Amino acid sequence: MKRLGARSKGLYALSTWLVPVMPLAVALLSWCNGLDGTEAWLANRPNVFAFIERIQIISFWLYVICWSVFIWAVIYKRKGDPWLVEKLQFILDRYQEGAFNAEAGTPKDHNRVTLFRHQKGFFVRHWSAKSGLWPWGDYHPFSSFLVPVLRSGHISKKTAIAFHVSDASDKTEGIAGMAWSCGEALCVTDLPEMIAVSGVRQKNTYAEKTYCDKRMIEDYINRKRNMPRSIVAIPVERKGKIWGVVVADSRSPKGVTESAVENYRLTVALIGHLLERAS
Repeated sequence: MKRLGARSKGLYALSTWLVPVMPLAVALLSWCNGLDGTEAWLANRPNVFAFIERIQIISFWLYVICWSVFIWAVIYKRKGDPWLVEKLQFILDRYQEGAFNAEAGTPKDHNRVTLFRHQKGFFVRHWSAKSGLWPWGDYHPFSSFLVPVLRSGHISKKTAIAFHVSDASDKTEGIAGMAWSCGEALCVTDLPEMIAVSGVRQKNTYAEKTYCDKRMIEDYINRKRNMPRSIVAIPVERKGKIWGVVVADSRSPKGVTESAVENYRLTVALIGHLLERAS
């Protein structure tokens, strides 16, 4: 979750070029391995066949290199078009400037806008995980999660929060998860402050209003992580299907309101249209 620089743009352009080229290189290598020097066009070209023989000798390692480069290119290309990421970052930054009831001088990381994507949990670490050997915690690797892909501003970008989502809404986590499940924007305000001395009643109230497990709240408190006191979550559609959720959260009890939904529906719709460009 960081801005893309010139190096990332260059690597993305390279990966886009390598994805179709590497399979062609493998096909050419296979063709070379099938030559034995008896072909008519090689009869009078001993130097050419000598070169092909050298290729055949090291063909195993060339296969390894080609397929490794191809896999890297596919994975890197899936990280997203830098042009698209920059445009989405611009939209989230502008959304951050107008979506909150913030006083002048309020730090940017007190009011955040985060874009979450729905995906299977192969590469997700859930808050309930006790060990890196089973990063999905209470769930399995084929579970569905909402994971952060982009956040507004230039600070507070390091986050690994993932919300479990399910076809059964009572098993879905967080305001973001419920917005994804019901396909509607949700807003919650006046959440109690979660600090080390917060009582059981306050924790239960927070958990109930945000559809979160109380263990997650206690985990955040133990790690001294600040928790929002007002949240708006708006589903993002891509090609007619819910792709993810935009979440605006604030440390202020009245930091976000229903106006953040009504005034920015077009903004969220624009994000969905931009995502149609994504692979």
